Amino acid sequence: MSEWSIIESEQGTSSAWDPDQLKLSQWTLAETKTPLDEDCAKAILKYMDPVTRFRLSMKSPKIAEIDKATPMKIKSLYIDSNHFQIDDLRFRITEINSYTEIFSDFRNYSYGRDPQIPPTTRVIVDTKKVPSGWVKEPGLINPFISELNAQLRADRMKPGGNMKQADSRWFTVSVSNEKTKKSYSTSLFPVFKFNSMPIRRGESHYMSAQMKSLAMRAFLRLFFKDRNHEIDTFQVTPNGMIRLPNSMFGIHNLVFVVMKDMLPEKIWKTVLYSLQDPHLESVEFQTSNANFQKIQEEPLLIDAKWIFPNYSAYSMIPELQHPRVVFTHHQFDEEAIVKLIENWWAFGKAPGTWYSIRTFREDDLVEFFRKLSRLNGMKTDQSAGLRVQDTRLLLPTSGDDETEICLFCAPDTVLPAAWNLHIKLQPIGTDWIVVSESYSQ
Repeated sequence: MSEWSIIESEQGTSSAWDPDQLKLSQWTLAETKTPLDEDCAKAILKYMDPVTRFRLSMKSPKIAEIDKATPMKIKSLYIDSNHFQIDDLRFRITEINSYTEIFSDFRNYSYGRDPQIPPTTRVIVDTKKVPSGWVKEPGLINPFISELNAQLRADRMKPGGNMKQADSRWFTVSVSNEKTKKSYSTSLFPVFKFNSMPIRRGESHYMSAQMKSLAMRAFLRLFFKDRNHEIDTFQVTPNGMIRLPNSMFGIHNLVFVVMKDMLPEKIWKTVLYSLQDPHLESVEFQTSNANFQKIQEEPLLIDAKWIFPNYSAYSMIPELQHPRVVFTHHQFDEEAIVKLIENWWAFGKAPGTWYSIRTFREDDLVEFFRKLSRLNGMKTDQSAGLRVQDTRLLLPTSGDDETEICLFCAPDTVLPAAWNLHIKLQPIGTDWIVVSESYSQ
C-alpha cells in the first residue's frame, strides 16, 4: 500500500502562515515515497478545522491513526433533529431518494408523498470499514459510495431509479450551506442503510423521524469515538426526536433549548441522560414555563452553576437555588423583584449569588431605582447619582454585618437595545464591578 502525506495545494497559504485560517482547499493528500513525519503531521492536524481532519482521516488509514491521537478542539457543536453544526460548518442528515453514480441527487424526505413504510431496525453499512476510506486510484469515489453502487448494480437498478424500496432506506450527510457544497463533496461522507419492518398505519411520520435520528447518532459516533477532543459550547435543541451517543462528548458549557410546550417528555429526558459529562462547567436552560416545571428536578439542572430560565412568569424565583440566574425575554415585574429582594434580606443567600433580569425599557429601571432608594434601610451611592448606567443600591442583609444586597444596572452584552438589572449578594465593601460577561439570548 502506498504512503500518503498532507501537502500544501497550489492555492497554498501565504508566507505569514496562520493555522487558524487553514481550510480544506489549502491542503491535499499526495502519494509520496517519503511519508510525512508523525510529529509534523500531528502539528498540522492540530490546527486544522475538525471537519477537514475527519475527511482526511477517511482517505488514509495512516492519517486516521494519527488523527485519533491528536487533540481536537471544537469551539461549538450545535444539534437539532435535522441538522448539526461543527464550528462554522452546518450539515443536514439527508435521505437519498434516487440513485445516481455519485449520489448527487439529494432531496429532503417528504412524509406526505412517500407511500413506502419507513424502517425501524438500524443496520449501518460497513461501520468497521470506516477508517479504510483511502483512495485506491485517481478519480475513484468514496468506498461507501463505491460499495453501494456495486450493490445497486447487482440489483439491476439503473441510474435515476427510486431508492425508496420497501426493504431499505439510505441516508447520508450533506452540507446545508450552499456556498460550501462544492468544496465539501457529499461523496466523502459515510452512507447509512436502514432495513425496514412493518409498522402500524399512521406511524410513518414518527418512524421517519426515528430513522433520521438513528442516522445522526451513527455519524456522531463515527466522528467522536476514540477521539481526544474538547467542546467549548454544545447547544442541543430537541425540537423533534434526537438520539445522541452516551458519554462521548468532552463538554465544558451546555446550552439546552426546549421551547415547545408539547414536546414529549421522553425525548428531552433521553437527551439529558446522554449529556452527563464530568467535564461540564455550566448549563444554560432556555425553556418555556411549562417545560421548566418538568425539567427543574433533573440532575443536570439541579447541579448547574448557571441557569437561564426563559419563561414569562416570575413565580419560580423563590425556589431557585442556583448561584447564577439570568432571566431573559420578560416584562419588567417590579412586584416580583421587590419580593425577591425582601426574601434575600430576610432569609439570606450564599455570598456570590447573582441574578440578572433583562428589560428593554430603560425608564422602568430609573423609576424602579427611585422607588427603592426611598425605602427604609436602603441608600444610594452618592457619587453615582441616578443615571442608570451608574446607579447602584446597597442593602445590608438582616442580622448580618458582613453581607449586603447590591443592585446595579448595565447594558446587555447580547442585545444592544436592552439593559439588565443585576441583584447580587456580596461582602460589605466590595468594590464596584463592571459587567462584561456574555451569555446566550
